[in-house]
Amino acid sequence: MGEKQHSVYLSQLKAMLKRNILLKKREKRKTTAEVLLPLYSLSILIIMKLVLPNPNLPEIDTPRGEAELLEHFRMLNNHTIAIVPNTTQTMEFLRKVTSLWDSINNGRNISMITWVPFETEKDLLRAYWMNPESIPIAVLFDDPGPIEGQLKYEIRTNPSLYATPPTTSLYSSELACRSTAKEWYTFTGVLPAIEGGDSCPVNQYYFSGFLALQALLDYTKIRLPPRPKV
Repeated sequence: MGEKQHSVYLSQLKAMLKRNILLKKREKRKTTAEVLLPLYSLSILIIMKLVLPNPNLPEIDTPRGEAELLEHFRMLNNHTIAIVPNTTQTMEFLRKVTSLWDSINNGRNISMITWVPFETEKDLLRAYWMNPESIPIAVLFDDPGPIEGQLKYEIRTNPSLYATPPTTSLYSSELACRSTAKEWYTFTGVLPAIEGGDSCPVNQYYFSGFLALQALLDYTKIRLPPRPKV
């Protein structure tokens, strides 16, 4: 019984193969298309792979250069910082920030921080629109103040000088934060018109003085003696 079933399967297989071979011979155009079309598509893909640059960016597993947090902030010629509000406690806190700045520089020939106080945010905006270049960066403190209360503030940079990235934009273009176009060319063999690492949006926090000012304010607050418990 088993040998008979095996013989039937073989005969059916032979008949099916013979039928398909005859069909392929009769429909030569269709058979040719079935063979050449996959080869044509594969050739197009191979050519595109060779011509187009590699879409896979190289892995960055080592630091891209070194930079000190306050280095660029020291090089700025203008250390003018607008302050809101103009209160006794705020100005006392800023004097401590200035003292910290002087101690960090340790006698270097660097311009002092000039605090320009404003009573309200409206006063700050009015002064900015009258002369935008006079206010490169501003700090707005929340009540009750940075000494007695918690340190809550908002740093605003001048968009005409250094525009920090919007907080609603979480990502930049894939190539914006790469080191240089030269490295991209070394990796791909193709030099497209791409952005270099200098245009990485997050770097504007460093170049604008945002990070330096934030560090000075936070560190000054940390150095304050704890308030006595009531």
